[in-house]
Amino acid sequence: MATITESKTLPLVAEPSTRTGGTVETTINYHPPGMDGTLNTVIPGTAGSYRRKFDIAPVTIKDIRGQEDQFSLAEQGFQLLKHTSKEKEFMDKDQIKNTAFPEVVELLKKTTGATDVRIFSHIVRRTPWESITKEIEEKQIPDDSRVGKIGPAHFAHIDQGPLGAKQLFDETLNAEEAERFSKSRWGIINVWRPIKPVRRNPLALCDMRSVPDEDLIPVYTRAPRDYGSYTADKMAKSYQSLTAKASPSHSWHYASGMTPDEVLMLQIFDTNKAADGSSRRTLHSAFAHPNDEALEPRESIEVRSLVFWENEPIEA
Repeated sequence: MATITESKTLPLVAEPSTRTGGTVETTINYHPPGMDGTLNTVIPGTAGSYRRKFDIAPVTIKDIRGQEDQFSLAEQGFQLLKHTSKEKEFMDKDQIKNTAFPEVVELLKKTTGATDVRIFSHIVRRTPWESITKEIEEKQIPDDSRVGKIGPAHFAHIDQGPLGAKQLFDETLNAEEAERFSKSRWGIINVWRPIKPVRRNPLALCDMRSVPDEDLIPVYTRAPRDYGSYTADKMAKSYQSLTAKASPSHSWHYASGMTPDEVLMLQIFDTNKAADGSSRRTLHSAFAHPNDEALEPRESIEVRSLVFWENEPIEA
């Protein structure tokens, strides 16, 4: 089982804010039954990606407020932290890289005990999913055309599967670094932050212990030009990601009323396995909170990083 070293300088419990919280009865979009995900290539940000068919399943999503310290990367695969960024607007890519990226690197090292961190992409989301789908249908935008806007991802997914994680490892690092880091534990962790207080479409996270590997379905994702911060060479390639089939055993959670002074860390991949031998990865999705459609759209940024523990074995 992987060892997670908690930060001694950062509080693990985020301060509560004014919010509407509690357990939510809603739905999550899952992979349609009977479809072979290995044959699917999804191009995020295109009209076709918003027209995908889903298995819409009823779920109960529990609020972690008041028990934040009971959730961790090591146990459930996600963790809520209080953390303030000097960057406030997240409009300029260079400013994000110069200000926010070093903050994320420091946070990941302090919280997880990582010896090195390499950020490989980030995505800023500002437009509601419903607004994008409405515009696509009203304008009859072709499936392969770029929409030009990025909204919350309203389907259960994991950004990289094992093969996709290895692709990013190989392409992000030079040969010397790859040789060095391949001998010890490494993984991928996302750091997700609201840009404004979250009133609409919160982020739901599924306890990784409730998702057996057989529930996961590989799909292949190819990011189009100008999608987040993916570089031109990566945009031409397909990367393995994971979706999931619906299951009543999935245990979904969220943190109500998140503010810009809070972040969620999500374990996307880890070479170390969980105690039961399953993969350490966090299924996640935006979701519709009842009666939130008229509220201010959610704005958020996620920073995706390769994380290395050179003092730990590659498998444990």
